[in-house]
Amino acid sequence: MNIVQISTTDYGGGAERTARELYYGQRVVGNRVWLAVGKRQAGDPDVIEIPDLRYSSTWARGCLALRRVLGPTEHAGIRGMWRLRELLRIIARPLNSLSQYLGVEDFDFPGTHTLETLTPTRADIYHLHNLHGGYFDLRFLRQLSNHASTIVTMHDAWLTSGHCAHSLGCERWRHGCGRCPDLTIYPEIKRDATAFNWRRKRDIFRASKLHVGVPCQWLRRKVEDSMLDPIDIRVIPYGVDLSIFCPGDVRSARAKLGLPQSAYIVLFVANRGRNNRFKDFSTLINAIHLISSQSLGAPVWFVCLGDDGEDEVLANGRIRYAGFHTDAETIVAHYRSADVVLHAANADTFPYVILEALACGTPVVATSVGGIPEQVEHGRTGCLVKQGHSEELACHVVMLLENDDLRQSMGNNAVSMARSRYDLRRMVSEYLDWYQELLSS
Repeated sequence: MNIVQISTTDYGGGAERTARELYYGQRVVGNRVWLAVGKRQAGDPDVIEIPDLRYSSTWARGCLALRRVLGPTEHAGIRGMWRLRELLRIIARPLNSLSQYLGVEDFDFPGTHTLETLTPTRADIYHLHNLHGGYFDLRFLRQLSNHASTIVTMHDAWLTSGHCAHSLGCERWRHGCGRCPDLTIYPEIKRDATAFNWRRKRDIFRASKLHVGVPCQWLRRKVEDSMLDPIDIRVIPYGVDLSIFCPGDVRSARAKLGLPQSAYIVLFVANRGRNNRFKDFSTLINAIHLISSQSLGAPVWFVCLGDDGEDEVLANGRIRYAGFHTDAETIVAHYRSADVVLHAANADTFPYVILEALACGTPVVATSVGGIPEQVEHGRTGCLVKQGHSEELACHVVMLLENDDLRQSMGNNAVSMARSRYDLRRMVSEYLDWYQELLSS
């Protein structure tokens, strides 16, 4: 088969990772696969950047050239320079600037219309991921899906709403949005055009022939209750490479990372510099301080993967900021070194961090939101608590730290679950089977 995976970029978060894993996995078994992205980072020749044609007119190019002549926004000594630069940006694309001012979602990415000619061979399957990353014209779905089999894998709920990736409790997406309670939820808009945005998406979907993939039943139910109206929906959970993410020696992992052998280790993933309202950093930190206030017979080290900073000394332990890593061996060592993985969120679809922890045999204590209850079996592979309940998070972590047998039992169950449900090869195979069904029909 000739397959084109379409994604925001070739390296990024969970959505980008899924597209990349499918791209590599489907090539291994003999398919011709390309990865078309809004922004290309790696040098792989089969990763193709979708051209940015937003400023292709002579007028727009002239405005951009003048902006470059004026220099950076913070140009020293010239008062009000940023206003002139902003004005040039606006008049370079006046209709688009007006739409954004009115709160209309930005679909004006004309480079999308080159997708069918970017690859040397016409594609049999177009598989799309994360279409709100500032690179894809949603209106092109009609043409694309009527010319070739088209699957959209949803990694959040943006396609079902008037602007937000997760509605954080709001149910207006069910009936048409409008009177949005929070325009600042990512991706934010300036004014409330959510009813218009919702209707425009609905009309696009009705004119398209879309097959929708989701990683969990929670998101499937949202799709079924929405205006998306696909031809079919399939639940295909994410997968991880179980030859990499697997149990290993705890002492060796701690020695590699410079962590104490005699302390309890609680791992969490966070980035304080990103204002991500879907994560619940405040509840996480409150839980950490509550855990640290307990007398557990050994200090507790809380290791933060994904953020830099100086160690913070706590009542009974410390927070170690381990930084952001892409090296798989280092990431796996962090999971293996931990006694428990702690994950707090306000909204989450099907986080990879939980799958990776389970595959490495580390129990997870997490908030019960989105698809997380489908990943963690409460009392068997970890513990689930209500959103925002730092006391419950702390209580379950302490319980696991104090009970070695329970922690070991949960870890063993987690590995068995990961091997039966979350193998990367299974995910690749299920999508390939789906492609073949579409072509056969």
